[in-house]
Amino acid sequence: MTMMYYRIYRALPALLILAIMIIIAQAHGAHAVQSIYTLQSFTLAPYECNSMPLNCTTDLRIILIPYYANPFNASLAGMPSLSSLPINYPSQGTQWTLIWLPYPARAGNGSRTYILVSRGTEDKLLIFLEPGGACTDYYTCWYPVPGVSTVLTMNATYPNIWIDLFAYTGILNRSNPLNPFRNWTYVFIPYDTGDVFSGDRVMEYCGIGINGMMDCVTTYHVGFVDAIMAMRWAAAQGPWKQVVLAGSSAGGVGTILLSYYAVQIFNDSHLIVIDDSGPGLTSTVNPHFTFETTEQSWGYLELMTPEAREIVEETGEPLLGLEYEFQTIGKNVTFALYEMQEDLVMGTLFLGYTPSEYQQVLLYYTGKLRQFAPNNFFRYLPIGYAHMILVYPVLLPPNAFYTFSICGLPVYEWVDLLLEGKPIDIVQVTPYTCVINSTQIVSNISLG
Repeated sequence: MTMMYYRIYRALPALLILAIMIIIAQAHGAHAVQSIYTLQSFTLAPYECNSMPLNCTTDLRIILIPYYANPFNASLAGMPSLSSLPINYPSQGTQWTLIWLPYPARAGNGSRTYILVSRGTEDKLLIFLEPGGACTDYYTCWYPVPGVSTVLTMNATYPNIWIDLFAYTGILNRSNPLNPFRNWTYVFIPYDTGDVFSGDRVMEYCGIGINGMMDCVTTYHVGFVDAIMAMRWAAAQGPWKQVVLAGSSAGGVGTILLSYYAVQIFNDSHLIVIDDSGPGLTSTVNPHFTFETTEQSWGYLELMTPEAREIVEETGEPLLGLEYEFQTIGKNVTFALYEMQEDLVMGTLFLGYTPSEYQQVLLYYTGKLRQFAPNNFFRYLPIGYAHMILVYPVLLPPNAFYTFSICGLPVYEWVDLLLEGKPIDIVQVTPYTCVINSTQIVSNISLG
């Protein structure tokens, strides 16, 4: 049994959990629920109390620390230099070195966290943000039942089944000769904070535990802090000829906020961003992932510039905050979004839409951004229900990054074109036809 198949074998429990979550998503579909808030704590509405194992009088979300730490001033002392790490050649497969991040970087449970680094042979850098769900209360963060809990982990353990699943596949598989990044240096930022790398806030979540007793957990939604510190360390190891910031699912969402700061940290006005299956949309039907709930739990508006904050507050969609970046320091940034139009994980499990509803929301808001910034924003939007492509996907083969294509354009070639400065916007409209490089909002999709 090869090392790759061994890792997949170890990850079978993780795949089972993902399968259960997909089944729950399909079974429940969409339902409209509103949340009730107070300034520092808030409870769910009675309807939600009847649909989950909780008590409305005790299900609390309390802001303990509204603004946890400034990651731009945090010391990086004690972290080793990249030059001290062994070079990882493609013939060796992908090999990682663990580097602990210093305080104030933290996992969701308050323990210390880390990054993984694989030193390549070229002066090019890939920053990758790990996928792993999201959460906004006691049940979605800490309840030990898949489908109630909607985050993969809040603890920075290593090794773990998720690292086995994500850190050796797709764009992180050095041994594949088709990999555009096979000779690059990789910095893998684990995801263990439940906030799509967009939080700088400490919460206390309370609820009824699986044993029937009241339970409260201090929760560190500080993924923004972790990611900024990791990128600062990576930038100090340069200079780099080319930098790509990429992420899948929750990590993809994280690229939206972090790209603005990555331009400054790396002093790279031509930054390339690849957002895989994290379109930065909030829900109007799932109370756990509305704009109001996610902002209250994670505090991401405080991390935006006033101008971007105004756009997001007006629209309720973090994706559109990119408009300000593209007008200012990101005029030469290339931001690429891959997302399946009926993604069951992002669209149904998290946002609560039916597949067709999500498709229309996705096409509308990405179409608006495409109209606004046709020289910055590019999409690869297939028809389908699967989730993720850059690393081990859900509902696609493990090597789908190299085998999946629409209208004759494989995903890996689409990424290669991004790196060459020849980006393409492609939206599938029927199983056999696509709209390419359009600046019009595509809505006449056929599922036949």
